[in-house]
Amino acid sequence: MNELFGWALRNLSLPIGMAVLTACAAGLYQSTEVDAQQYRVLRQSYLDGTSRYQANLAGVANGGAVSKWAYTALLRDFWTDASSLSAPGPDDAPGVDAARAELMAQIKSNGGT
Repeated sequence: MNELFGWALRNLSLPIGMAVLTACAAGLYQSTEVDAQQYRVLRQSYLDGTSRYQANLAGVANGGAVSKWAYTALLRDFWTDASSLSAPGPDDAPGVDAARAELMAQIKSNGGT
């Protein structure tokens, strides 16, 4: 039994350690704020989405910055409800702060919280 434990420690510690480090790095990346283009996609999807989707987006956006986790979940929700997809073109994208402000202005002008 001791020999098996020694073999596992020698041969499995590096692959398991790398998997744990990769998972931590992916979690940290996904917790960062989305970029300006993604805020523009959310703003357009807010206009095209159902009222339930608009309420979900307003709830997430009112918390401040939107993380990549929340962005992925919101778009998955939008794609489930939408009959077609739409996204803004790649014209001159504003900065993240300006894009967030545009999204919040759109939500507030539409009666969102």
